Parts: sequence; structure tokens; C-alpha cells
Amino acid sequence: MNRVGVYVNGHVKLMKAKIPSLEGLPAGTCLIRGIYTTICGSDMGFIHHPRKLDHCDGGSIHEVVGEVVKIHEPENDDYGHPPVEIGDIVLAMPSNYMQSGVYRGFDERTAKDLKTIPPTGGMADYFLSHTTHVFKIPQTDRKIPLYRYTVAQPLGTLFWMARKLPNMLFKDVVVLGAGQNGLLLTHLLANMGARHVVALDMMENRLKVAREMKATHTVKVGETDEETLAKVKEILPDGPDFIFEMVGHQDKTLCLCLDMVKEGGSVYGFGVPSKEGYDNFPFNKIFRRNLKLIGSVFPRTQDDFGMGVEWIAQERMTIAPLIHKPFYEFTGFDKAFQDTIHSKGKVLKVIIKIGSEEPQRGVFPVINEDDELHEHITEEHLQQENVECL
Repeated sequence: MNRVGVYVNGHVKLMKAKIPSLEGLPAGTCLIRGIYTTICGSDMGFIHHPRKLDHCDGGSIHEVVGEVVKIHEPENDDYGHPPVEIGDIVLAMPSNYMQSGVYRGFDERTAKDLKTIPPTGGMADYFLSHTTHVFKIPQTDRKIPLYRYTVAQPLGTLFWMARKLPNMLFKDVVVLGAGQNGLLLTHLLANMGARHVVALDMMENRLKVAREMKATHTVKVGETDEETLAKVKEILPDGPDFIFEMVGHQDKTLCLCLDMVKEGGSVYGFGVPSKEGYDNFPFNKIFRRNLKLIGSVFPRTQDDFGMGVEWIAQERMTIAPLIHKPFYEFTGFDKAFQDTIHSKGKVLKVIIKIGSEEPQRGVFPVINEDDELHEHITEEHLQQENVECL
């Protein structure tokens, strides 16, 4: 039996499903047993406005540490990826994430093959992936807690954005939005040599963590844009060379970035947009101030996610301050989602424990058939509007 979470009319339900089959799928397709997963800011949008592929078993969840329990025709896997074996503990990209467009760096044949793998999400005991999208965790002594490697996925997306940046020595930067990704970016920019790294957020708890993540300054967002701009101007009179919009889902913060960045500066849009276009978006401001607006999505899978795993294994990135404890059990996904949405003053990154850390090596463990399978997010929570996902 396979427990899966699915999206139904803005709700999350736990249901029983069959374990996915590898029959007829491309060589190298893997069956992954989930161990730890988490909730991304983009998942909070997809719960309420799911894409077609988000209606699959496991939803849109995509930051997963798991075990390889089956590999289809490994002897015919010629995709040029370092081999993995049954029993390996890995960072795994579920097939729904592959379906959403993460094929950068793959040849046409590989991309075509990957599209034939049915979408499955990481909110499940078992899901599908492929050897091109799994990354062995390089440790045997468990010096680094396994759950920390869930962060390697968002870290990889930030590496992709960092590829677009010039030499950052002596540059002044602002990170708008100190959620998980904003905090990781704060640390990354400090590592890259930025002189002033200013983190902005509405939540004091997040700004406290930003200081642990190497921010040189923190600013609590004001009641008005003018108040926020004045606070930043006290630190950077000419404005930042680069500003990173890490909130998404609306255009207000993006417009604030256009006002805040220095003349001729660059704005990087990392936050996921909520719709195809924004009404009354001030393009004239970009034009008149000679600004650059740059988007960033879909990393180079094999390079960026693999590097994320390496950085965590080498302890080159601070992870512990991001993690909310205690962890959530798989059957407690309702509370994990609710806390992520409604307790931003206390919660940064939730961890959901799906299964045992001990490798099963192809032996399917018995799942408790008495687990209560129920709806997660209440109607009261779903009816709240304008929920920000940082």
C-alpha cells in the first residue's frame, strides 16, 4: 500500500494508492521510498491553484530525501549520469517536478524520454524519479542529519540564479523576503563577497535568522513603501546594485524593488508569479531608470542540485536555523501545511518524516493500515485571502 497526498478542490487529502510500476518506462526510471520531505513556497500556491500535473498522487511536493528501492533496466541506462544503486539514500526529484520543465542541459532524446514518466509527487511513501534526477548523499556516518538535505533542492535553484551574477566583490545587495530561499540566498551572497547584504522582511523571527545567515543589515518592512525605502536609504544612500525579489505571487514587492534599486541596477525575480501578467506594471520605470529585470527558474539539474548536496555535506551553508522542530509525521500533513501558511512568525521550514532512515534495500516495509486518512487544510483556512508565501 502507498499513502499519498492529493489536492482536491483546494484541500489536501491522504489516500491509499498503488505503488507506482516501472513497467514500460524509460531505462533508469527509479522508484523512490520517501524518508523526509518539506513544503516549498510554490506548493502553497499550487494547493489553491493547482496546475494539471499537480492533481497527481503526491501533489506538487518536490524537496525529498529518499531511498532508491527499484531501478528499471539499469544496464540500459546510458544517460550519462553517475550511477545509483538500490539502497542508496538520495536527494530525489519526483517525476512531477521533471514534468514541469526541468530539462535544462539534457539532449532532446533524454528530455523526450523523461516526459513519458507519469507525474508523481513527493507527498507519498513511494514515487517515481529517474537516475538523471537523483543525487547520492555522500555520507555513511550520518554526521549531517539526513533531513537537512531537503534544502539541497532550493539551494540548487539559487545556484542557477547565481550563475547569472557578475563578480559580487564590493557590491551592495538587498534580499526582499527572508523565507527559506531568501535566507539561503543571503548566505550565498555573503559567501560570494558582497559588501553589504541587507535582508528585508515583515517578520522579526526571520530577520533574526537572517543575521545568523550572514546578513550585514536587516530591515523590518514598514507600514508603507516610503517607510521601507527610507530605512534602506539610511544603509545604502544610492540604493543596492542588485536586489532580489524572493516573495512572488503578486507585483507589489516587485514594484518596490524597482523603486529601491540604484539607477542602472538589476532586479532579479525569483518569487513565483501568480498569473501570466500584472496589470499596470510600471515598465516605464524600468525603461527610464535603465534597469535590468531578470527572471530565474529551472536550474541545470545535474550541476546545480548535485552541488547543493555537496555544499550541505561539506557544511558550507548554515542549515540548522531554518528548520522548525518538532517534525511532523506523514499523517500530520494538515498541521504542517497550516503552520506553514498561518504561523510565519514561528515557522520557516517544516520537515515531514515519511519513513525510516534505515535502507530497506528493495524490501517494501509494511505501512500501518490503520493510519487515519483525512482532509488536511480546513475550509476556514482555505477561505482566507491574500496569503503571502515568502
